[in-house]
Amino acid sequence: MLLLAGIKSITKTHEEGQFYCATCDSQQPFKHLKIREFGTLFFMPIFPMGTVDEYLECSSCFANYLPSYDTTEHHEQPCPEATSHRGMVRVLTFLLLGYGKTSERIKAIQAIYEELLGKPLSEDCILSETTLILQSSDDLTRIAKQIAPTISIENRAKILTAAHRFSDGCSDMTYEDTLRINQLASCFELRLPS
Repeated sequence: MLLLAGIKSITKTHEEGQFYCATCDSQQPFKHLKIREFGTLFFMPIFPMGTVDEYLECSSCFANYLPSYDTTEHHEQPCPEATSHRGMVRVLTFLLLGYGKTSERIKAIQAIYEELLGKPLSEDCILSETTLILQSSDDLTRIAKQIAPTISIENRAKILTAAHRFSDGCSDMTYEDTLRINQLASCFELRLPS
């Protein structure tokens, strides 16, 4: 008898409401999302195994916040939890500098960003991030380690997917490119599919 068992992650909305989004700098609707793992039998979720991650997500800009984020407080600066969008821009811009900044590659970053996050990214945003990276001594690993604890697993996976697509689109994936993507996955506590 053949028995197919496994594990599946399911994201569900736990709560909805209004909150102050530091990224949008205004009151916005939000969703409190929980990612739970389920044991599966023949690809059907049978029994819950526990909550893997939970976060608040702005329904307007899709920024993520920790569940402990004060939803009533007006923040003058974007809080550190709202880094998923900036994290993707920073990682992709870092890779852009490594491959060489061209208008074609900037357009590729914009297309990947819009596809994965559902909103446009201006060239000015990429260029200003380029300036910040050049002024700092950060490397990709340090950037990823700073971003990882403040964003959900789902958004870490989106950033990793974006980095892989961009690297693959810039040139044939070399050993160094694969190593860089694997290091990023390790910093994000994710595994790449075989």
